[in-house]
Amino acid sequence: MKSRPAAAADGGVGTERTITVTGQGSMEIAPDIAYVQLGIQTRAATAQAAQSENAEAFQELEKVLFETYKLDPKDVQTTGFHVNPEFDYSDKQGPKVTGYAVTHAIQVSYRDLETIGPLLDAASRAGVNQINGIRFGTEKSEQYEIDVLAKAMANARAKAEAIAKTENRTVQQVLHVSQGQVSMPDNGLFPARKMVELTTEQAVSTPISAGQLTISTTVTVQYSF
Repeated sequence: MKSRPAAAADGGVGTERTITVTGQGSMEIAPDIAYVQLGIQTRAATAQAAQSENAEAFQELEKVLFETYKLDPKDVQTTGFHVNPEFDYSDKQGPKVTGYAVTHAIQVSYRDLETIGPLLDAASRAGVNQINGIRFGTEKSEQYEIDVLAKAMANARAKAEAIAKTENRTVQQVLHVSQGQVSMPDNGLFPARKMVELTTEQAVSTPISAGQLTISTTVTVQYSF
């Protein structure tokens, strides 16, 4: 992100001299939560049979999430449930329904980032056959925003002092401050649009790395000097 040019203004005798600068602040933080998008898709000749198979698989997934991994129910949210007919388009008389597909999608908020891989493996064994996305974030965004704001203000002050020094003057007081948008991009392992199929034949635990998140902001500050 580029800084706005610093500016010094002098309105003449009796007019307050001002400097306007843009300060930047950023920091890297370790994620403390993962949002995992899981799905179970089943197919059968009838919608009822596909739904029944899906419900059975979902019960097994719930055992993994709530009994094995002790998740709080509030951290598991249904994000989609779809029943769709499947067609054979090769028939000259027109599309023919050949069966039904049922998809149950959920989002899991998970905080033990060291065990995401084993969680995915256990979910796969329970019947999960889709990962629609994994992204990492933080539940301490307000705290980090305050920290990065302090860095941005310190950066603005340093710029203002450097400008004032060239005029053999010192920075006096803050006259006006405006904050820019706080930026903290999600650290996504898989894009939301990409579907990853899981298999139950994995020999080793799925490796998952949370990496780092970068939070940044800017402030535009006007000082007298």
